Amino acid sequence: MWITAERQGLRSHIMFWLGSESPVDGDLASVWHPYEHNKPYDDRVDEVLAWFDAPADEQPRFAAVYFDHVDTITHRSGPFTPEEGEAVAEVDRLVGEIVDGLEARGLLDRTNIIIVSDHGMSAVSTERVIRIDELADLDGILFEEGMGSYGMGLEPFLMGYGSEEDVNRVYQALQGADPRIMAYRRQDYPDHWHFDHPDRGPDLFILAQPDWLITSSSTDLSNPYHTSLHGMHGYDNRAESMGATFIGAGPVFPQGTRPTAFENVNVYGIIACALDIEPAQTDGDPAEIARITGGNCPAE
Repeated sequence: MWITAERQGLRSHIMFWLGSESPVDGDLASVWHPYEHNKPYDDRVDEVLAWFDAPADEQPRFAAVYFDHVDTITHRSGPFTPEEGEAVAEVDRLVGEIVDGLEARGLLDRTNIIIVSDHGMSAVSTERVIRIDELADLDGILFEEGMGSYGMGLEPFLMGYGSEEDVNRVYQALQGADPRIMAYRRQDYPDHWHFDHPDRGPDLFILAQPDWLITSSSTDLSNPYHTSLHGMHGYDNRAESMGATFIGAGPVFPQGTRPTAFENVNVYGIIACALDIEPAQTDGDPAEIARITGGNCPAE
């Protein structure tokens, strides 16, 4: 989004949003930061608000800030726990500080504010694991998730790369091997994943059902890192537990409405409409964007 805005003459300032440190054909946001996981949240808010104290021609037209807090806490505590509730309340406070800061600067009435999460969270346990190498001979397949210093951890999915022969062999071995996992080859990914691409992504994708984790027979499940894991995401995006948050307020959104669920691929088009710029071609649906905004972003 920030690249689209910058290329059409609009300044973008980004605080820790995923991918903002990576140039696209040499282009970056006007302001961006390498990710600092331990940077205090209040310091992030202070800096974001300071962007709007600059001279008008140095202020962002598009600004984004990321808070990891709910994700970090819920991985450790699990969903629907008091710890998760406290984390949500803390982020709500931080968002409130941003809203109050914009209002104090006379900007709130003409600002569109969008609050999103990229996923939900499913409860997991070391008692619900699938040892994938006990179901198939994985020789010839490189799994990204097993490349770290400690080998394969506890994963909701595995992304594998290998020759067509090896991929087909492992794929066939996993068909019906365990009802809690599904294996897909590159050309077979479900359309609603928006994941099938001829030269990006894995040759083989193995996905667990929500609440289950994939690992290998060599993984030490007594490792404190594993025993402290109680929440995970990365499951099928249509699973109920993976549902994400979307809250929109401002001129582009009809006040008091509550649209039914939609795919996150439409958020980009909503922001492009709010900024009155030409969007790039994406998997978003203009009819959905029109519905979500009550016709303020008409489908073309």
